[in-house]
Amino acid sequence: GEAGAVDFFGPEYGLPGAISGHNSYHVWGPGSCSGKIIISVGVPRADLETVFRRLEQKATIRCEYCMPDEDNLPVYVCRDPIASLQELWPQVKHYN
Repeated sequence: GEAGAVDFFGPEYGLPGAISGHNSYHVWGPGSCSGKIIISVGVPRADLETVFRRLEQKATIRCEYCMPDEDNLPVYVCRDPIASLQELWPQVKHYN
């Protein structure tokens, strides 16, 4: 849902298309994204710390009318990946 929202609303704000390891987005892959800077929505910091050397939490998404697991999502700006996004891609697969 978050990736879809970025793809829908992002062009108005100059954002590039979303990439995600979740469901069909994983199949589409990271494309030409370098991964040097990633904006992560809802991924736990501990998971991001295994992939990026620098993290900065910029926001928390709050949603009064959404499902509880979609509320209070952290938004991180992630920099300095330990490997290229193409090398890391198999690790981000998340189907549910």
